[in-house]
Amino acid sequence: MAMIVPLLLSTLVIPVKDQASAFNVQAETIGAVYYDPRGVSTVLHIYSDGTSIKSLSDISQVPSDARWVTFMVIYMEGAEIYYSRDGVTTEKKKISSWNEIPADVKWLTLSNFDGSFSENQLISNQQYTYSVDGVNVLSGPEVPANALWATLSYYTTTWAGEGRALNYSRSRETYTLNVDPIRSASIRSNGADPTYAKAGDEVTLRITSLPSRRLTGLSIAGQAVTASSNADLTESWATVTLGPSTPEGIIDFLVEYEDGSQGRTLTATTDGSSVLFDNTPPSVTLTPSTSDWTQDNVIINVQSQDLGSGIQVEKWAEGRLDAAYFRSGGNLASGKVITADQNGWYTWYAKDRAGNETVQSIEIANIDRIAPSLNLSSSPTDWTSVVTISADAVDHESGIYFTHWAPGVQPVSFFKNRRGNFFRGSFNVTSNGDYTVYAEDYAGNAATRQIAIHNLDDIPPAISWTPSTIEPTAKDVVITVDVSDQESGVDIVKWAAGQQQASYFATGGTEVQGANFAVSENGLYTIYARDKAGNEQLETVEITNIYNNGSSLQVSLDNPGWTNMPVRIQLDITGNGSGIAVQKWAYGQRDSQYFENEGTLLADTSFTVDSNGMYSVYIKDNAGYEDVAVIEVTRIDREEPVILEPNLTPDTWTNQSIEVKADATDNSGMVSRMKWAPGVQDDVYFQQGGGKPFQDVFLVDINGDYTIYAEDAAGNGSVRGLKVNNIDVQLPIVHLQISTDLPTNENVTVMADVYGTLSPIAAMKWAPGQRSISYFGTQGTEFDGGFEAELNGWYTIYAESAAGNKQIEMIEIHNIFKDKPVIQLAASPTVPTKDNVTVTASVYAPNPIVDRKLAYGQLDKAYFSHGGDLWSDQLEVHDNGWITYYVRDHAGNEALKQLEITNIDREKPVITLLGDASITIVQHTDFVDPGAVASDNMDGDVTDRIQVTGQVDSSKPGQYILQYSVTDRAGNEAEEVIRTVTVTPLPDKGDSEWPNPWPGSGGTWSGPPAADKGEGDGGTKVPIPGKGTEETPPEPTVPDAGKEPMALHDISGHWAEVAIRALYDRELVKGYPDGTYKPDIPVTRAEFVTLLVRSLQLDGEGKAPFTDSADHWASSAINAAVEHGIVEGYSSRAFGPNDPITREQMAVMLSRSGQQAGILSRDSDPGELSFKDQSSISAWAREHVSALIDSRMMNGYPNDRFLPQGYATRAEVAAVIYRFILTQEHRK
Repeated sequence: MAMIVPLLLSTLVIPVKDQASAFNVQAETIGAVYYDPRGVSTVLHIYSDGTSIKSLSDISQVPSDARWVTFMVIYMEGAEIYYSRDGVTTEKKKISSWNEIPADVKWLTLSNFDGSFSENQLISNQQYTYSVDGVNVLSGPEVPANALWATLSYYTTTWAGEGRALNYSRSRETYTLNVDPIRSASIRSNGADPTYAKAGDEVTLRITSLPSRRLTGLSIAGQAVTASSNADLTESWATVTLGPSTPEGIIDFLVEYEDGSQGRTLTATTDGSSVLFDNTPPSVTLTPSTSDWTQDNVIINVQSQDLGSGIQVEKWAEGRLDAAYFRSGGNLASGKVITADQNGWYTWYAKDRAGNETVQSIEIANIDRIAPSLNLSSSPTDWTSVVTISADAVDHESGIYFTHWAPGVQPVSFFKNRRGNFFRGSFNVTSNGDYTVYAEDYAGNAATRQIAIHNLDDIPPAISWTPSTIEPTAKDVVITVDVSDQESGVDIVKWAAGQQQASYFATGGTEVQGANFAVSENGLYTIYARDKAGNEQLETVEITNIYNNGSSLQVSLDNPGWTNMPVRIQLDITGNGSGIAVQKWAYGQRDSQYFENEGTLLADTSFTVDSNGMYSVYIKDNAGYEDVAVIEVTRIDREEPVILEPNLTPDTWTNQSIEVKADATDNSGMVSRMKWAPGVQDDVYFQQGGGKPFQDVFLVDINGDYTIYAEDAAGNGSVRGLKVNNIDVQLPIVHLQISTDLPTNENVTVMADVYGTLSPIAAMKWAPGQRSISYFGTQGTEFDGGFEAELNGWYTIYAESAAGNKQIEMIEIHNIFKDKPVIQLAASPTVPTKDNVTVTASVYAPNPIVDRKLAYGQLDKAYFSHGGDLWSDQLEVHDNGWITYYVRDHAGNEALKQLEITNIDREKPVITLLGDASITIVQHTDFVDPGAVASDNMDGDVTDRIQVTGQVDSSKPGQYILQYSVTDRAGNEAEEVIRTVTVTPLPDKGDSEWPNPWPGSGGTWSGPPAADKGEGDGGTKVPIPGKGTEETPPEPTVPDAGKEPMALHDISGHWAEVAIRALYDRELVKGYPDGTYKPDIPVTRAEFVTLLVRSLQLDGEGKAPFTDSADHWASSAINAAVEHGIVEGYSSRAFGPNDPITREQMAVMLSRSGQQAGILSRDSDPGELSFKDQSSISAWAREHVSALIDSRMMNGYPNDRFLPQGYATRAEVAAVIYRFILTQEHRK
């Protein structure tokens, strides 16, 4: 049965009885998720104003600008939405947040999500409820794109391992949605492209709408038109023909219509369609790639545009052609160019999308492919240094563009890259050989000619020269010149002082007489030669060996200060350029004559002396010049300084640096520097850069030998040794041990061995925790050798030496165990099951476990010292009962954990029929199953899980079987229970329809509707309950003995018999023609209101606003009940008179009647309800149900349930009305 419903829903579109407002449409969505058989979850609500998504806190207060409203589950992981953007197509999209929801869609609903709200169980078998006209509400597996609103209304899923289905009648909420009756508007032309039009084309505007709208005016492109419509006024259309005077651009329109009494206008289409009126043909401009002469094809560039509808097709052809030619001929343009390969006319054609045409022609006349002609000549023809070559170039088409020439025989390709030399008419050459002349016309055609030249002398004379001497001299230097020429011969030879150009010698210079000339000064000289062909040659001569001045000498010491080393005397010679011939030196003060035969030769510009005294230096240059210089040496010193006894501060144990104070004396009266160094060093060590300089004192921070060095200004040095042995910078070494590293419950002794310092240990302390050295300045506990730790954790030990060195060492104690192990147990499953239960056991312990056991039963620790079974991390338990787990760690700590298994259930639930197991009804009488109740030893009441198979067709006589089955949460299936329903043929009385047994009723009930709503609030799905068992009411007044008792043979012994007979006597109820009362069939809302109004004896003159009860037989009773505030209806327009009344609806109406009659207080505080299904009582009915329970006008069922959505039967209605009347009479 559960599988059949989704299959039927997936193939049918089921009309729903409820109707919505045409303009202020009554729409639906899910207000909260209610599942069958159980489960509920809150939801959020959002809506769109067309531009943004907004949250909605109150579904009854939907803003007027809302396009749609939908529910949203709080858990958004993997959600899917279902919507339409254009009213033509639908889309689905997965989202993970609100930000991904489109705001501009026409309708939207959630279509998939995690139906378990956290267990990743997607929903399936989705059904949707929607309306396309604002009146009829439909349901189906899909939503049409043109829906006004839509919502998810049915699905199945799994939650907590159990199948769940959405109970839409309980979950749904209604809200008011403002809807424009114009649903769509589109505009088209009859042109080739419906979005464009030109003069003469027709434009049609089409509108779809709800039938309620009324057109009051319509214009297109400024023209008033009359619209045509279909029979049901849901489609309208109008057409206009455009003329040349119509303004170009988007065709505008104006639709004026009335929505009820409100006037509205429409100026834009809903699908984005539009028509562009374009009466201007395209513009075309043709431009050749060049207007200059060319031998290549000419590219005709096309610039075309259409600012209206845009260009649709473009063509071209050779010749001067009109538009008619291109309608069937021409070449389709592949780009915006035409390639012209010959001179002539070319035509371009363009047509826009509206059909406007344009042609444009151009003539090409600049193509030239004939090369120029070229003739060459040269002059003179005799020997010369320059020859003129003349060229005669002629071109009869585009003309000569330029001429070039180049030496050698060159091809045309050589000149194509503009190589060679440009000329006009003629050019000069100065070398013999072949020459090529090139001519090119304006179109790029080219020709070449060659000419050979043989009468040129282009080699200048050769010049060589020789000076009379290259050695230094004070005399003139004679230059000998040799000039030769290979061809035309030497014409003239000249010379001049300085570096001159050839042009200088045209009028200047001195002609060389013979073969030489003399010069008396150093410098540059130029020799010039010219041959008879006019070739010139220059040669530059430089003279540098003539000297007129002598050299000079100065001497100096390389070190003018004190020294104990030989002193070097430096020579500073200023030469005259001739070079130094002799260098000498001698001890004492000497003159130049002394050095003619004496003195020590010098090969360098310096020499050394090792004693104080006077020294003379002598030089002579290559030109014969002499000079002597004298210098005195006075600062050579070789006596060492004396170092005094050094002093140390401090001279006791310290871990700081020691200050050493030292001083020295010298015979020169000045010690230039002092140094020190670790170790035993000699003076060479310090003289080679070792050691550190100091003045008066220096610091040392390491024990050992040190050396002090002193040096005088002459560089004489002396050393003195020093020993330091009172520095101790070694940190104490703290070695820690513990008395045991095995697990223990006793204190652990920490022993410290401190060593590693030069100075003795002065102090030892300890403290718990990880401490810094500074901590022990004022705190810590002194100890000698060891101390005891009572707890696990870190301990810090501190030691300090006599030199002040401090050290800490930390140790972590982690083998003191006083905490017991912890056992954790978990059973799976925890819900009822008929299978075994798996117990998972785990242990947390800071120390390894040495013993693990388990046993069935509740046992103590002592038991496990000799008993128990092996531990199991996964234990299969077959029966309910206690299990004890035991562990012991190797420190002797024990733990015990017990678990009771109570959810193994292998007992079947029991089904008990309500009413008779065999029921007989008359043909065409509505059959309502009295139902059944079911109980389970563990789940308790499982009535709501009963599944019924089989159907009763009351229109056909026969015997029908209803089968009842139920399964508890553990999976145990009850023994099936069967009810037999016999339909007997209708008695032959001439009427095919039984009258309603309520006085004044005018019709029959056709069975339960697809969905029902609460009285004045949200709706719930209505289950068919079993037979009511209201408690027996108080005894009524005994009727007159003389009155004939009624013949209702099906109420004898019924629990409501007294109430039924009492109302029958008061003529408030009556039976059926077959002598039955049928106490267990449902009562409609109209029937109950009628009975209630008669019981209260209410009158009313008003008219209820409900559209579905205006012509109903019970309309006067409904109108009176509305006027007196007893009923409100499902909405402002719907009452549902033929819907069966639910028990909570009955409670609301009865409670309001009690307040109206004064037997129930409006301000009383109802007590708390205690029914098992009290959570199923709707919020709007809870207070009323509580008031009636307190007043004992209504009671629950024996299984401690109220069944708020169950249909109220004729017996239950009789009982509560009878109690109501008795209470009212008692008050009077």
